[in-house]
Amino acid sequence: MTNERCLIENLPFSAEQPLLEVVDSQDRLIRYETKEKIHKSGLLHRAFSVFLYDRSKRAVLIQRRALEKYHSGGLWSNSCCSHKYRNETWEESISRCLRDELDLRERAAAASIRHIGTFCYFSDYGANKEHEIDRVFICTPDAELCSKIKPNPEEIMDIKWMTIDEIDKALKTAPKNFTSWFSEAYSYFKSAVPEIFS
Repeated sequence: MTNERCLIENLPFSAEQPLLEVVDSQDRLIRYETKEKIHKSGLLHRAFSVFLYDRSKRAVLIQRRALEKYHSGGLWSNSCCSHKYRNETWEESISRCLRDELDLRERAAAASIRHIGTFCYFSDYGANKEHEIDRVFICTPDAELCSKIKPNPEEIMDIKWMTIDEIDKALKTAPKNFTSWFSEAYSYFKSAVPEIFS
């Protein structure tokens, strides 16, 4: 029996419930579980947050999560985010997220992505809990790709482009309008684009 078969043996699996990667505090893979079980139990797992940055506008795309989301509905967050699925590379996971949430299907979008930091956080939303090792990525698509963004209404109720100054002001005056992980992920984004302050 292979190591992977040991990890996934007897676990429920369906196309609707992809398996996510449960890890230890050192980000070592322990096993695979469904999204539902992970979030009900608060198991530590791998996730990622993406910030789309338009260099010409010096602005970042933020999204307001759909009200029907399993937590944090109606709150503002980074451009898109998701979890790494079993048998996906990071590039494949991010490409899937860009496609599913923003309808960005061109390979050029994923090609413009780079990893800018990693952090761990825990948030308790009552029925669901987020306990993630969150990798933060910045994506710098060209203006043509930015113009093709079409938010998926099942995931996103609104989007807007904001400058760093505008986001800083919003976080200071109305922090409760943002998701629990946004502020820390955003700090990595700010550090990755120092040229915007010149």
